[in-house]
Amino acid sequence: MAEAAVRLEALPEGLQRKLRGRPRAAVTKQRTTLRLSREILEHFRATGPGWQTRIDHALMDWLEGRGRLG
Repeated sequence: MAEAAVRLEALPEGLQRKLRGRPRAAVTKQRTTLRLSREILEHFRATGPGWQTRIDHALMDWLEGRGRLG
């Protein structure tokens, strides 16, 4: 099986990007469980992909508005 191995650099660039996977984020987030009202979840989910990040930004804005972050 090892005889069939090919170095990543020998593959086409498009395939290299797919095989490398998603790049690591500079700032990571912590997984948690949070209970929110149905209305909040429905609103943010209706905005499409990235809804969890938008909730994170909304909470950041809320904290910054109260001078508790920054």
